[in-house]
Amino acid sequence: MYVSVLTYPSKNRTHVCSSVGRETSNALLALLTATSYHVSVKTGKERGAGTDANVFIKIFGSKGDTGKLKLMSAENTKNKFEAGRIDLFKLESTDIGKVT
Repeated sequence: MYVSVLTYPSKNRTHVCSSVGRETSNALLALLTATSYHVSVKTGKERGAGTDANVFIKIFGSKGDTGKLKLMSAENTKNKFEAGRIDLFKLESTDIGKVT
């Protein structure tokens, strides 16, 4: 599942848009299917828009939600959430169906 997250720090709002396909993997979970969610976070360009704080996301779908997931390691950078940058994350969670 591909998810885009647009953050607007000065307005304290986040918008999530879903698109494209879903990548399913066979985790060691016997009854549950683990799904990879690809998340991109765009931090605003305004002065002071970046953060060093812990950032979390909860993705909602037709079968439930992922629960609170920490955006720990970006695939494209070590220093996450800098002003004007897009950070890419791959998160594993149970299948929540179609992202809503």
